[in-house]
Amino acid sequence: MNEPGEESNPNNDSDKDGISNKDETDLGTNPEDDTSTPLDTDGDGKPNALDEDDDNDGLLDIDETEEGRINPDQDNDGICDGNLAVAGICVAGPDENPLNPDSDGNGICDGSKAMPAKDDFKGCMPNINPGADTDGDWINDDAEGANDSDGDLIPDYLDPDDNGPKPNYGDSDKDGIDDATECGDNLPCRDTDKDGIYDYLDTDSDNDGITDDTEADGVPGNGADVTPMDGSVIPSDTDNDGAPDYSDIDSDNDGKADKDEAGKDNDHDGIPDVVDHDDSGDVAGGGDSDNDGISDEEECATYPNCPDLDNDGKPDYIDNNNDFDDDGLTDTEEDSNLDKDNDPATNPRDTDGDGIPDYKDTDSDNDGLSDTQESTPKGKDTDKDGIPDVIDADDASGASGDSDNDGIPDSIECSLSPCRDTDGDGKPDYADDDSDNDGIKDGVEVGSDPENPKDSDGDGIPDVADPVTGEEGEKGGDSDGDGFADVDECDSWPTCSDTDGDGIADYIDKDSFPIDGSKEDTDSDAEKELGTVKTGVRGAGSLSWMFFAALALLISVRQNAARLMILPLLLSSVAANATWWEEMDLYVGAGVGQSELDPQVSNTAYSVDDHSQKAWKLTGGWDWNDYISVEAYYSNLGRVDLSQGAEIEYRMFGGDAILHYWARGGERSNGSVAIYAKAGLNHMSNKGYNVNYESDYKYQLFGGVGAEWYLPNDFSARLEIESYDIDASLISLNLVKRFGLKPSKKALPPLVDTPAIQEEFIVMVEALPATAAGPVIVDSDLDGVTDELDQCANTPVGVSVNDVGCAMYMGEIGDVISNVQFEFNSAELLVSSEKNLNVVADLLTTYKLVKLEIHAHTDSMGAATYNKRLSQNRADAVVKFLQQKSIAKDRMIPKGFGEDKPVADNKTEEGRAKNRRVDFVVIER
Repeated sequence: MNEPGEESNPNNDSDKDGISNKDETDLGTNPEDDTSTPLDTDGDGKPNALDEDDDNDGLLDIDETEEGRINPDQDNDGICDGNLAVAGICVAGPDENPLNPDSDGNGICDGSKAMPAKDDFKGCMPNINPGADTDGDWINDDAEGANDSDGDLIPDYLDPDDNGPKPNYGDSDKDGIDDATECGDNLPCRDTDKDGIYDYLDTDSDNDGITDDTEADGVPGNGADVTPMDGSVIPSDTDNDGAPDYSDIDSDNDGKADKDEAGKDNDHDGIPDVVDHDDSGDVAGGGDSDNDGISDEEECATYPNCPDLDNDGKPDYIDNNNDFDDDGLTDTEEDSNLDKDNDPATNPRDTDGDGIPDYKDTDSDNDGLSDTQESTPKGKDTDKDGIPDVIDADDASGASGDSDNDGIPDSIECSLSPCRDTDGDGKPDYADDDSDNDGIKDGVEVGSDPENPKDSDGDGIPDVADPVTGEEGEKGGDSDGDGFADVDECDSWPTCSDTDGDGIADYIDKDSFPIDGSKEDTDSDAEKELGTVKTGVRGAGSLSWMFFAALALLISVRQNAARLMILPLLLSSVAANATWWEEMDLYVGAGVGQSELDPQVSNTAYSVDDHSQKAWKLTGGWDWNDYISVEAYYSNLGRVDLSQGAEIEYRMFGGDAILHYWARGGERSNGSVAIYAKAGLNHMSNKGYNVNYESDYKYQLFGGVGAEWYLPNDFSARLEIESYDIDASLISLNLVKRFGLKPSKKALPPLVDTPAIQEEFIVMVEALPATAAGPVIVDSDLDGVTDELDQCANTPVGVSVNDVGCAMYMGEIGDVISNVQFEFNSAELLVSSEKNLNVVADLLTTYKLVKLEIHAHTDSMGAATYNKRLSQNRADAVVKFLQQKSIAKDRMIPKGFGEDKPVADNKTEEGRAKNRRVDFVVIER
């Protein structure tokens, strides 16, 4: 086919401008005599076909030619390259306009068209367009001019909100962020998402689905009510990377794009995921984004009004260097940690007992020296007693001091790190002259040897730390009055048990109870008052009605399925079929999903905070036959969150039988789909955390339904719903891999159109007895490869095959077809070409191993770059046509060579015709 300029006359471009005479001599109309005259664009009396400068702009046509036409504005900035205007295209420019839309580099284009940034060009904003209203403020550009009334760097004709004296930057998009901030320091203004809308006009600058108004301060819908630059809005920068959230595609720098986290609060801590670095949902309290030991929920309970204790502009939940008293020590360093939460705001330490917690106190030990002085260098410990000077009132001596003047050296009363606070009053023992709060001063109880404090009742707990000293037979008394002797609750003072982790040793904690929720410890009066949660209350899945409905449906639609469910008939079937085990497949599987957990909390003080949890499952089993499978499984359903800080964990294991119905395809072949119902016996295992619970039934009858899609290489994917009990169910997606014990029989291909005759033939072949020559060998498609090994079971008769029965193509595609043609100057196939390509499609359908390269060529007429692009489009068109004939795209590689590979002389019409061709090259047979 002819390309542009592919004419039989080789001299078809008289003025050598790259445009054919035909295109330059299109007829015009002479209004005087109504006759036709050659086209003369600039009216200089010289027809365009002979004129080297058709528009008389001082630039040769050959320099302005683009794809067969004159382009007088090659940089597309609205200003003609030469000195003449071209109606509808560009306005008149200087005698020599450079091919640069912003020649002075000031960020404002030379012409009235905005130009986006690319390569080494930073882009530019549109210039004044007389008579136009670029910013839509009802004032023409030429009236507003390039003034900058509000001092935001944006010219008035581009600034919808330019009212008021400087600086009053305005807020053109009403998002609460002033125009100067959103524009940036230089023109052109910032366009974060490269959508052609500058940020100061774009209500979603980073195109993440969250408005700038929301991302600026965390409050949606208040942008228009905020006065720009009044100090009330400091654009949020959650990850402190210098890019404010409204122009940051990942505001919290957690590797997940804002557009994917928009509108979500995965861990239910009240902080949107887009500004929550730790939003996985696995940690109680909403995670800990700044890893300071304090949960996000504690540090920001009322988002977006998150506290910023150190006033550094960074909310506490993402600021792990809080220093409330500005003493050089972080708040978490000044927390005693006795309460195990690393949170200075709960059970704070107050070393000097002045009512001001250490993290707020500039002189924590009240020794007259500021914490700032005593914290340098960090961890300074003048008397080497293990207590930093900032909290050591007696740190001046060479030996361990005595901060509370009770006669016991500080090093004895602080033998652990962190220092002991026996009575949990916030004052460590070394600074507390009544460490156990029993009304008797430590100086009286210590005895004559402070290095070895007195232990009156011999329970191993010194009197200074023992509120009750029991009599003989009382095993050291019962300091907390819970019915358990001190010696039983603390057998290795000073490292006494603290079962509930509240920082108070069990022997003086009347509200201690084990975190695993075991019922053996009756010490928890509070736990008893909350009540007992129940699990496994029914002993059967709550979806049993769904299972039985599905089972009834499968039995009704699957012929002979009811018979297969009856055990005696099943056993007789097995006995009659001596090779049943040849069809048995072992399989393993793994999956993930979502559990729904609902323990019974009626008549208790508990409530369920979050029913849905992440879960995972492992499966192993075997396919008894095409309809029945038997399997074992283990499922971890996660922990259900209860109020009062309690949790209950669910784990399941057991076995089940599955009944399949084949909804699509053959049994367990690639692409088949089966729906199934299952029933089995389950064992439920629970574990409690800070809760008293009991399981009514540890074993349950359970049911489930699902669908399985069979994939290549013996893989399959399952989607299933299972109900273990009324309080536990699971929906999961599983990947399964099968391992056949022996090759299964392959289905025979259709032999005739009548299904009954085909089935009768198959039964006849399978029933043939073994002969003296050996067993019957079946080769259904008569290609010389038995069905057992044949991977292409329907090969046409007479076609050469390889050793696995697949057709091999031995010729060249060119032997079959050699003429593929297109519409003129187009990649649209002619009808005759489509008929020829049908032959190629049939060949590729038969020979499934063949892969092709499709080479498209042109002659040399026209521009080389144009011919190259046209040939590539034509090669792509051939691939698209064959794809529509069900030929896989990965079997074809389109390549356009343009005029680079001629097979004949381009100087003759006959040679050019031969060069305009499509070749098919076999790269795999």
